Amino acid sequence: MKVFKATREYFQTEDNKKAYFFVPLEHESLEDIQEIVDTTEELRQMMDGEDKKRELLEELSEAVHKAYCLYQKEVKKKEYWTKGDYSKLKDEDKEADRYTVRSVVEVLWEKNYLPFKFIKGEFEELFYK
Repeated sequence: MKVFKATREYFQTEDNKKAYFFVPLEHESLEDIQEIVDTTEELRQMMDGEDKKRELLEELSEAVHKAYCLYQKEVKKKEYWTKGDYSKLKDEDKEADRYTVRSVVEVLWEKNYLPFKFIKGEFEELFYK
C-alpha cells in the first residue's frame, strides 16, 4: 500500500483511504509513515502465515486422529470414544497427534520427500519443537 499524503492526524494511501492516528504525531515524514505501513503489512502477512501453519498442523493432526479411530474400529473391532471427531479431544490430548505429525514431517524433511514447499526454519517452531 503506497502512502502519498501524511499529516499529524492521518495518512492517506493511493486508493484515497485515510488511516487516522490515535494520537496526533509530533513529527513524521512521508518516508517514515511509509516505512511504518510497510512494516505493518509485513507483520500482518507473517501472522497470516503463522495461522496457516497452525491450521495445517491441526488438519494433519486431525487426519492422524481419524486414522487412529479407523484402526481401532477395523483392527481392534471397537469404536474409539471420539468416533473420529477431533474436536471432542481436549487440547492436551491432541498433542499426541501433533507429535505424530511433527515426527512424520521431520522424516519427510530429512529425506526430501515433502510434496509441498517447506522452507527450513519456516515450520521449525511448529514441527520441530
